[in-house]
Amino acid sequence: MSLRKKVYFRPEDWSKAHHLLNRVAINTAPLIMFPPPVHPADLDADALVDLQKLQLDAIQKSQDERVHLGALATLQNLYQSDLLQSEAVGILVEAAHVSATLGVRNVATVAGALASPEGPPEVALALMALDAVVVAQQ
Repeated sequence: MSLRKKVYFRPEDWSKAHHLLNRVAINTAPLIMFPPPVHPADLDADALVDLQKLQLDAIQKSQDERVHLGALATLQNLYQSDLLQSEAVGILVEAAHVSATLGVRNVATVAGALASPEGPPEVALALMALDAVVVAQQ
């Protein structure tokens, strides 16, 4: 574990988060929990931006009948979602369940599961099988 000191931010809105993440002078990264979890001190950044207050954890169906998963929805949220259980015979629910233990599912996010090379393949495979589209905001 690195002993390098980190600066921590928890912005209230996208504008502030965008400003912090796009700074050139300071190596800044979003604080996203991966499965397996990585200690924040081990992340390769001098500043971390916690996105929890930006409401990116929703699991909902839109008017066009598509299911939308927020990047910060935890794997446990997926596993417990009644909406996802009713979609595609619950394949994503089952994938979230087998991808990690309860403790890890409670902190690991959809974004972390998709972004981590060491992450579990089950969630990504289920999303591919469902012909999901990943939308990333820059």
